[in-house]
Amino acid sequence: MSSKESIIEYLQTQKNEASDAEVAETWTTFLHLYTHKLWHQLTVLLQEFIPKMHSGRVDLYKKFITDFEHSLSPLSLVQMVLKVLDEITDALEALSLLKSVLDKVKLHPEAKGLCLSAIALCYLTNNEVTECKERLQEAQELLESSDMEVGQVHAFYYKISSEYLRFTGQHALYYKDTLRYLGCQTSMRLYDAEFPPEFITTSIEADRDHAYSLAIAAIIAEGVYNFGEILLHPILQTLKADSERVWIIDLLRAFNRGDIKRFEELRGSWSTQSDLQSNELILQRKLRLLSLMELTFQRQATMRTLPFSLISQTAHVPIDEVEQLVMKAFSLGLVRGDIDEVDKVVHIRWVQPRVLDLGQVKSMSHNIKVWSQKIITALDMLDNQVSHELLV
Repeated sequence: MSSKESIIEYLQTQKNEASDAEVAETWTTFLHLYTHKLWHQLTVLLQEFIPKMHSGRVDLYKKFITDFEHSLSPLSLVQMVLKVLDEITDALEALSLLKSVLDKVKLHPEAKGLCLSAIALCYLTNNEVTECKERLQEAQELLESSDMEVGQVHAFYYKISSEYLRFTGQHALYYKDTLRYLGCQTSMRLYDAEFPPEFITTSIEADRDHAYSLAIAAIIAEGVYNFGEILLHPILQTLKADSERVWIIDLLRAFNRGDIKRFEELRGSWSTQSDLQSNELILQRKLRLLSLMELTFQRQATMRTLPFSLISQTAHVPIDEVEQLVMKAFSLGLVRGDIDEVDKVVHIRWVQPRVLDLGQVKSMSHNIKVWSQKIITALDMLDNQVSHELLV
């Protein structure tokens, strides 16, 4: 029996064993499109049909798709294989299939990048961290060197990269790559509705898990001092309906304001989370720096000479440790200025720009109004002086 005859027999068998008339009609359409070599239409139908299959995905690929996969778009081929992988529980079997597909699409950057990310996920699932990192680096280099538009391939890469970074405890990098993944996801929902693959779309519960993990990473990561971006991201709002984890939003707001008092009030909640509890010293150091930033931000530009005593009171540090705190803020680029050791004051000239929450925007609006009124007053004084001199 020839390959084509085997495929026709397979499709007819699937049609006869179909659970309902609609599914039977789909198998009939597969046969029609295959025999007439209508590869694009066949691709579209397969992409719609495979996610709906409760079983038989692997057989569909091996007994049907492999016969004409060379006629398919390489990216479409990888996308279909990723759907087939949902049925494979053995990581090694999945890895073997992906490696065979990688060899077929290696000349096509998008398809290769997607396949490399999927291979990295298989390695991570099998706790082979080094191999996972190597495949992710290959995918990253490919994405950075090509001119492909940001979309499905980038989203999948950032998704797997963030899972790897979370697994290896690299909180700052995990935070950044997860935000990039969410950004790609938002872009795809808006502009790429033609084919939103199942490995990109998420459930409400998955969004809540992402939001919770992202918030913890932002709080722990030593290099993250800007919380406005995550506080304003829609994904964080999914936690409002999660009674057990909604406190993390309040904790983020406390960090964003450098509010040490509120941090202590929430101790009963955050101390039950192992990562936060074990990194308490890091959290305290970070909060002190954030309180200095917020203290500076809340003051007008002409009133940013801060006494040591005020910084000590705000940051909850002994007065003899204020200079060390300020020097740390200088070294991290959070603020710029000078320390006057004689008068025990700090002159702040600049504070690092941040994404502001609504409360901080209102504060800035107030400062702008005060500044504007001072300008108006100065202009009135100048106008009066000039008028008086003209009269004289």
